[in-house]
Amino acid sequence: THTFRRALFALTPGRYALGQARLSYALPQSNSFFSREDDRTLRAEGVSFVAIEPPLRGRPTDWAGAVGQWEASLRAEPASARVGDPFVLVLRLDGTGNATLLPRPALTIPWADVVAQDERVLLDSTPALFGGTKEFRWLVTPREPGQQTVAAIGYPTFDPQRGVYARVMTAAVTVTVRPGTMAVLPTRRASAASEDAALSLAPALRGATPLRLPSGTLLTWLALLAPLPWVWWRFAGRLPRR
Repeated sequence: THTFRRALFALTPGRYALGQARLSYALPQSNSFFSREDDRTLRAEGVSFVAIEPPLRGRPTDWAGAVGQWEASLRAEPASARVGDPFVLVLRLDGTGNATLLPRPALTIPWADVVAQDERVLLDSTPALFGGTKEFRWLVTPREPGQQTVAAIGYPTFDPQRGVYARVMTAAVTVTVRPGTMAVLPTRRASAASEDAALSLAPALRGATPLRLPSGTLLTWLALLAPLPWVWWRFAGRLPRR
């Protein structure tokens, strides 16, 4: 017996019908090696299913469509960095469901700049369940030195087995940020204070300044000698030739 399995995930609610499955095969007429073969075809009955939308009751405001049973973990690569030197923050989700449809959560860190990077998906299919792993990566650039902490991330999902919404939580991650030697980025408070100080340096305009021409002995002699080439060219042709 051969069993062919394929996981289907409906993207919109409604009733869906799948057509008949067809199997084509060849059957030899005898045991001889040169025996002719008969081409045959078998058809299976079509099936249909109904996709139900997750309920509105109890739905979190930040739920973006994640469905399944998942576990979350958070890690920093590496666990120490310098001010201005980025490190990679990885959010890993493991469980059952379609890992490719898991959306990226929003992430903000007060003491660093965050830029989203690539996503990695690893699917795992078993005879009864379909699941996998998905990793979300961010490039984090620290702005402040010291022992900094990335707060725990809560990822909202809908559990179809229990029919309820759940929020899987990660543990907080501590990162050691050393003072930078090549690039030091100011904090938001320091940058705001510097902007205020820069604006307070010039509260009013000074007004128009008089035009000053360059002066000097060399410039005076250059101005006096400038017409001599023209005078020579103008009157040299009128002199009598010998």
